[in-house]
Amino acid sequence: MAETLEKPEISFTPLQIGYLVNCPAPIDIGETNEAALTIFRADPNLEAMPVIKEGKIIGVIPARDMLATFDGVSARMRAWQRELHLFVIPARATVAATTFISTLMDGFFEGEGGKNAAWFILEYKHQYLGIVSLRNMLKHTNSLRAQDLAQAREIQKNLLEKAVIDDKRIKLLFYNKMANEIGGDFYQVFQSWKGQYMVGCFDVAAQNISGSITAMALGACFETLVLSDFDGYAERMTEFINTLVRDVNPKGLHVGAVLFYIDFSTMTVKIHSCGFSRIHIFVSADNKQLSYKSLEPNMPPLGQHEELDVDKGQIVSIKKGLRIATHTNGLPNMTGFSGEKYGEKQAFNLLKTIHTLDQNSIPALMDKEINEWLGEAPLTDDITLMDMRFV
Repeated sequence: MAETLEKPEISFTPLQIGYLVNCPAPIDIGETNEAALTIFRADPNLEAMPVIKEGKIIGVIPARDMLATFDGVSARMRAWQRELHLFVIPARATVAATTFISTLMDGFFEGEGGKNAAWFILEYKHQYLGIVSLRNMLKHTNSLRAQDLAQAREIQKNLLEKAVIDDKRIKLLFYNKMANEIGGDFYQVFQSWKGQYMVGCFDVAAQNISGSITAMALGACFETLVLSDFDGYAERMTEFINTLVRDVNPKGLHVGAVLFYIDFSTMTVKIHSCGFSRIHIFVSADNKQLSYKSLEPNMPPLGQHEELDVDKGQIVSIKKGLRIATHTNGLPNMTGFSGEKYGEKQAFNLLKTIHTLDQNSIPALMDKEINEWLGEAPLTDDITLMDMRFV
């Protein structure tokens, strides 16, 4: 095994370069290739070896390069290439082990380091400590990012899972498919009083992290309403959510939303559609005929204006067989491998098909429809579908 140096008795954080350090002992530039080969062959896990000249680390020798060059070459032939310096790659820089990885990465991409300058020499208290490769830095930062996104996804998933109604008079289903680990589609249920519910579906005009942060802010808003026993009427709640979006988000970031205020005491659903997709209303009659109408948005997106004209809410009477469905823009905007969009017409035909199915069958149908349309193309926008049925 190659000689290694002892690490100092200090714990580096995962954000510092010292967290990734390997500490192989340097080899002197005056040594032969044969000496370096012997060390590499004795330790298959050794990726590289620092080279020292006159007491100073001048670069590294990658194990892969040297082993590939001399693979199958006889000792006599290796003797013709004795000079170790032929395999030395200059280090990108010599840095303190306490340096943050993000600082080094920013400097690497902004600098002129050259394509081979893929190693850093680390010092601790001005003494040689070890080496770190750019490749390991990239792997580590990607791993940290994946862990953060996974945690954010769990937080968002936890908020979404709370969107349920425990009332036998209504069946509610949300289908959600994110384009990334986290996204800007959000939905929630809030019970303001016995027999009175708010069902909200939100489409943030941003994706991935920025969209997710906005969605989580909305989730936190509803959690606060629950804890504070908020019992405001529909207009007051819509005004409150609009103010939250306007004050919390950057200027220009708006949220399409539809808010359904269900009141079983008056047997009505008041709809505030704020820059959201079309609302589809199906009513099954006793003679098995189906009546249908659609509602366009009647208010601007949340956060766009300081105040909303909340008196524009549209009212639908609750009766057995009433079904209300909608979806975010991600469904009609879904683009297949050929570049063709799914479109509003196919989205409507899908809703008509869903009307004949039990709600438990909807997730599998949606997965199948999305996968078949996309093919090998990526999903570029989140898709959320809401199906609400009164029984």
